[in-house]
Amino acid sequence: EMRAAAVDSSDSVLSGMTDQLKTLDALEVKYGLVKGILRTLYRQESSFGKTAGLDYRKVQGKRPTEIMGVFQIGPEVEKRAKDLGFNLKTFFGQATAAALELQDAMRRRPNNVFDQLQQWHGGAGGKLWGAETQKYAQEVLQNLKAINPELVIATGNQDALTQSATALAGASTNLTQAQSEL
Repeated sequence: EMRAAAVDSSDSVLSGMTDQLKTLDALEVKYGLVKGILRTLYRQESSFGKTAGLDYRKVQGKRPTEIMGVFQIGPEVEKRAKDLGFNLKTFFGQATAAALELQDAMRRRPNNVFDQLQQWHGGAGGKLWGAETQKYAQEVLQNLKAINPELVIATGNQDALTQSATALAGASTNLTQAQSEL
């Protein structure tokens, strides 16, 4: 009988995880993001929520930065999300903030997933894109490629990455739709 209770508990945890993954998939479609990118960041930043309580101060350049939540959201993204009225104490609020930042990165750096990930890790300005940010982006790209085998990673320069034509067409359509909803 104790064993049955453990199975029920595990099932509810799996069900919660499934709901979160469905939320991430829906946000990717809504904001025209690369398939699997939110899942990959959720895994990278908090091991699918297992280390979500580990908010910390991180030194970037000469100033400490507050990083928070399951996506390890930085202060610029946090401010933007709060200005838009998102509740960053919820999974949905954090995931939506992450999706909006990635959408911004996609607009600034179209067809370059590597640089989009560098923006996620090191900020939009590019001033903090050193070796650590490049290593981070490369690691996330490899994990993303496992989820999204259709993603085309160009050879040569690390930052010379493109999405497949199918992904681009879908992203463009989804971006136009998401912009009209905002």
